Amino acid sequence: MTFIDPEIDNGDPVTTGNRPPGVPRRAARAFAEYRIGAVPGLAVNGGLTYNSGQFLDLANTQKLPSWTVFDAGASYDLKPSHGLPAIVRVSVINLTDKHYWNGVSFNGFGLALGEPRALRVSLRVDF
Repeated sequence: MTFIDPEIDNGDPVTTGNRPPGVPRRAARAFAEYRIGAVPGLAVNGGLTYNSGQFLDLANTQKLPSWTVFDAGASYDLKPSHGLPAIVRVSVINLTDKHYWNGVSFNGFGLALGEPRALRVSLRVDF
C-alpha cells in the first residue's frame, strides 16, 4: 500500500498547492498463492490492484475515477509428480474485464487505457 501527498510548487499561484497530474493519493497491490497439498505441484493464486483517482491537469479541474482490478491463476510444477523441471502457469488478468484509465501523462496530454481481460499461459523449463 502506498500513500502519497504530493503538491505542485512551481511558483504559479493558480497551480501551486495542487496535486500533480497522474499521481494517485493511494495505490495498493496484494497477491496470494495457495498450494494444494492433495495434488503435489498444484497452486492457485489471486491478486488485486487498486489506484485512487488522479487528476488530468495542473489546475486539478478534471479527474479520473479510482479503479480496482482482480487477477486469478493457477500453476502446476511438473517436478514433484513427474520429475520434469518445468512449471505451467495460467492466469486471467483483469478477471472482471473492468474498463479503466491506468495512467495520465504529464499535464494530461495523454491517457493510458487499462489492460482488458487477458488469458496468459506460460511454460518455464529449467535446464
